[in-house]
Amino acid sequence: MHYNKAFYRHAGPELRDQALAMPARFDSVQFCNGFSANHSQEYEWLVRRYLNSPRAWDRPHAVQIAHREITHTLKNKCSDLVEKVGEARNPHGGTISLWRRF
Repeated sequence: MHYNKAFYRHAGPELRDQALAMPARFDSVQFCNGFSANHSQEYEWLVRRYLNSPRAWDRPHAVQIAHREITHTLKNKCSDLVEKVGEARNPHGGTISLWRRF
């Protein structure tokens, strides 16, 4: 089970609040955009971890990694609130997760 323990300790309640605020069906981009808008301090805390890491990621890559960590943590720590129901094509390449809120 993969999730970001430090992020969950730092922003677990905010992650759960965002899950509850989502519509019945949503995708991972919508979730991350909502989280960054509604919980900007917690979101920036996670992005800064990658900006300031030994790899010194640039911001676009730090954001990409943060989004991956947010969605993995959502899947594995909020399974009582949401479930991943599929994947869709990401217009930027790859796929995005599709979710259902209970």
